[in-house]
Amino acid sequence: MSMPWVRRAFAPAVLFLALLTAACNDSPTEPSLSDAVAIESIVPAANTVLRRGTQVTITVTVRYSLGSTSEGRLSLVLQDQNNQIIGPLPQPEARVPRGVGSVTLNNTLTVPATATSVRVFVPLVPQGATNTSVVATATYTVTS
Repeated sequence: MSMPWVRRAFAPAVLFLALLTAACNDSPTEPSLSDAVAIESIVPAANTVLRRGTQVTITVTVRYSLGSTSEGRLSLVLQDQNNQIIGPLPQPEARVPRGVGSVTLNNTLTVPATATSVRVFVPLVPQGATNTSVVATATYTVTS
């Protein structure tokens, strides 16, 4: 005995369940994060004037969000007004996981005699990338 009404009722139910399952699997379970980094605090304070020839330790705490990859890298880059690296190498860095968090980095340098400014950069580089445009910055004025 054939039951065509069962087939007619069963096929749309299976199609509905398949579409519902596909829709649920494609929806994110958590909001997507964009990559970002911002300075929470910096010592000495950003308005501090640095003196040539003096030794200074720069400590920066940044808040980051990383959503583009499972891991990234934050580093502390110190440059003069001519984009020359003036901090000791290797530059301090921290590996960070996907998500949101805070990281503190520091480096000690002697302010060069030729410097008119010390620029602080903290780039967030996603895993696998060779460069980034996601950077937090601060600048110190330098006097003699």
